Amino acid sequence: MHGMIAIRAARPEDTEFLGWAIHEAARGHLARGWFDIVLQRDRQFCLEFCRRLTVAAARSWWHWSLFSVADVDGARASALCGFGDESVYRASGEAMKEASNAMGISEAERAYRKAGFTFAEEKRASEFEAAMGAPGLRRLARDI
Repeated sequence: MHGMIAIRAARPEDTEFLGWAIHEAARGHLARGWFDIVLQRDRQFCLEFCRRLTVAAARSWWHWSLFSVADVDGARASALCGFGDESVYRASGEAMKEASNAMGISEAERAYRKAGFTFAEEKRASEFEAAMGAPGLRRLARDI
């Protein structure tokens, strides 16, 4: 017997599920997708980044308000996004910048990633933060 299916407009409390849906849609049938490759971070980081895209002030094509959610027996089962004009696509860069800033990815780090560098390690220390005003250092590396 099939469960009860309801399709509804997404709500702010759906953002974690929508972040997962965005991440998985970018992967398709592959083990790694666009966010995995660009962010070069673990799955949890990528999922949180995608969730933050859904709540960014810049109303991009990832914004929660553009989604519908299918519930099966009261549990979220699927999501669909649609938009009628290009303004939400053009806002995607600003939404990514917001998510990057919220996740601690600096503009300089984004430039290194565009040049092919990947995250190698991070070191943090409270003494370093007290002296330098930053929690630590990130090392990015690239094969040459």
